[in-house]
Amino acid sequence: MRKIFALLLILLLCGCIIKGGEHKIKISSEVTPSRVSLAERESLKIEVKVTNIGKQKEKISVEVGGTQGLKISMPKVTTFVLKPDESRIITFPAELTEDALPGDYVIDVKVSTESGDVVEDKAKVRVVEKKGLL
Repeated sequence: MRKIFALLLILLLCGCIIKGGEHKIKISSEVTPSRVSLAERESLKIEVKVTNIGKQKEKISVEVGGTQGLKISMPKVTTFVLKPDESRIITFPAELTEDALPGDYVIDVKVSTESGDVVEDKAKVRVVEKKGLL
């Protein structure tokens, strides 16, 4: 009987550990426009969509990490509350800096909850010398 109890306890603990890996939030991010030229220096928008897929209200923090050659205008961290099944799109204005060079830029996006859930994503933008060039 003790062996059966010990086995059930081990299985229960393993199930809790495996289930603990599920996220309570879902994110997607993108930069618009996804391609800009150094010649025209368009304004950029980093958009992060956050959805609470958990069963309770969550206090969310969204953080975007700038990269050399790209300046993010707003505070790099935004905090808000989402109810279950609620979504919100947060927009971070950005622009190329004077020292920007052609290439692919990657912006790190990190979303965390007060309860400790953390989800990360990457948004990308291609910078070209002139429009019409790859």
